[in-house]
Amino acid sequence: MGGLKNLDLNLHSPEWHLIELKIKLADVDALVKDTARLLPLDEVLRRRLKKHRVNLRNQISQIEQSLTPPEPA
Repeated sequence: MGGLKNLDLNLHSPEWHLIELKIKLADVDALVKDTARLLPLDEVLRRRLKKHRVNLRNQISQIEQSLTPPEPA
């Protein structure tokens, strides 16, 4: 549990939401790769997965930015 030691154990915290999103992103990345290999002709599915992947990345970025303290001027 090393890296999670200082993490708030509240399952509704932004930190936990960030972890969940990163897990989902890894799952979608794997699906995109598998879809390209197993269903090369299903472009509609691949496009939907890629769009979902971009959405997850945007959500992750927003949460990371909200958790990062602003730099002093």
